[in-house]
Order: sequence, then C-alpha cells, then structure tokens
Amino acid sequence: QIIVNLIVNAAHSLHEKFNNATTKGQISITTFLEKNFIGISVTDNGVGISAEVKNKIFDPFFTTKDVGKGTGMGLPIVMKIIEKHKGKIWFDSQAGEGATFYLMFPLP
Repeated sequence: QIIVNLIVNAAHSLHEKFNNATTKGQISITTFLEKNFIGISVTDNGVGISAEVKNKIFDPFFTTKDVGKGTGMGLPIVMKIIEKHKGKIWFDSQAGEGATFYLMFPLP
C-alpha cells in the first residue's frame, strides 16, 4: 500500500509536468540495506514539492490536487503504516525538479 501510494503520487506529478511535453517522466524505485535497516526510495522527476507546502504534506486532508482529484489522506496513511512498523519516512524535493521519498524499516 505504501509503495503504491508513492507511485500514484509520483505519476500525478509526472502527468502535471510532462502532460504536453515530448520528454517523458521517470519513476525509479531503489532498495538498499543500511546497518540494521532496509531502505526503499521512490524518486520521480516531476513537479517537485514547493517550499510552501513541504511541512504540510503529511497533514491529514492537505492536498495540492484539484477538487475531486485527491483527498489528502494518502501520505498521512502512509506515515501511519510506516510508524506501525517502527519505520521512518522523509523526503527530499525541490520545486520543478522532482522528489525522492525515503523509507527505512528495522530488520527483524
């Protein structure tokens, strides 16, 4: 559910940026092992996240999407699922340059 949500968000970002362009957007998923954690990153080269909304994206019901296009519950639910598994989530993004979401989960 977590990965699907992040991919759907990335796809929306790509559609917004590349809808009428000849260039295509990209989404990449990487897995890695770091100390006693397994990590996953989801990266896109879409519209990115503006500085004005960076501190709000995990707030319930906050969305940058048009009315009827998003509920603002995707990332808050992702965060709750990750916290239940004692994991962490954070992101790196610049407006216009895409975003990378990082997930870390402790190894069993």
